[in-house]
This record gives sequence, structure tokens and C-alpha cells, in this order.
Amino acid sequence: MHNILCQWVGCMLGIRKITAMLAGENLEGSVSKGCLQGGSLLPLLWSLAVDKLIRGLSENGYCTLGYADDIAILISIKFPTTVSELHQEGGTTEL
Repeated sequence: MHNILCQWVGCMLGIRKITAMLAGENLEGSVSKGCLQGGSLLPLLWSLAVDKLIRGLSENGYCTLGYADDIAILISIKFPTTVSELHQEGGTTEL
């Protein structure tokens, strides 16, 4: 059963082609990354990849919300410079 599931996920992510028309000419390409938007695989992959992250952040006092394929982490603090410093320590330069 494990092999069948792995093959199914591989097919859903790996065997996808796109077609676009530009100036009356059909252009074809293949998609090698990501998950089909609205596809049947998206909720499963979301659960596997993100649920543990949201649960861990929530258990550590962060107000963390997940909806569809988005995550929001809400932080309230008295000193904005502290938020900026902590944010930049995490490897991100934008707020």
C-alpha cells in the first residue's frame, strides 16, 4: 500500500503538462514543482507538511492560524524594535 501511495503522489506532482496560446501559437511545457492548485492532493500534503509546524508554534505561545494554503503568525509585543531584531535573527530581512 505504501508503494502505491508513493507512486500516486509522484504522478500527481511529476506528470503535469501546461499549454498556453501566445500570438496564435500553442506553447507546451511541463511543471516539475509544486502542487496543482485546488487538486485533490493539496489537503494531504498540507497536513503532512504544515500541521506539525502550526501545532508546535501554538504550543510555544504563538497565535498561529492556518487556512487553505496560508499561514498567519500573530505576535503582539510592546517594543517594535524587539520584533524587528527577533525577525532578522531568524534569517528574514523584511517585516
